[in-house]
Amino acid sequence: MITMKNSLNFKSKKRKAQAWSLDFIVGLVIFAAAIIFYFIYSGDVFNYPEADLDELRVEASSISSALMTPGYPPGWNSSNVIRIGISEDGSRISWAKLQNLNEIALNYSRMKYLLKVRNDFQITITDDNSSIIFSAGLNKSSKLETNSERIVLLNNSPCKLQVRTFKV
Repeated sequence: MITMKNSLNFKSKKRKAQAWSLDFIVGLVIFAAAIIFYFIYSGDVFNYPEADLDELRVEASSISSALMTPGYPPGWNSSNVIRIGISEDGSRISWAKLQNLNEIALNYSRMKYLLKVRNDFQITITDDNSSIIFSAGLNKSSKLETNSERIVLLNNSPCKLQVRTFKV
């Protein structure tokens, strides 16, 4: 009898182990499917359109702020400029510096380097009648872009300085 009892216990333990193995395999398959599902359908998480838009906003603001400084060196021209700036006091645009900026604008890559930006941009200054006084940079359409605008004075007349940054 003792041997028979031992053999019954052996059989029942064997069945429990088989059931546990089957449960483990089913659980592992479900877990793997969940992981695969997560990575397939969360792929948009790794596309950073909001981060890209934030970067564009920062660059537009940076260009606008840089332009409204005196620049460096004082009295800079297109041949010796280190930092572009077209204002003397932060609100009035210097006509002479705007002329120098127009010369630099002929070489877009140099202008981009001097403004220390990675994305493409367009700078426009318009008068109160929306007539363009100055325009530089690229004029391309884009799905991802942002604008920075400020009111400035040119020859004591209010103008709008607009900086558009975008990704092509």
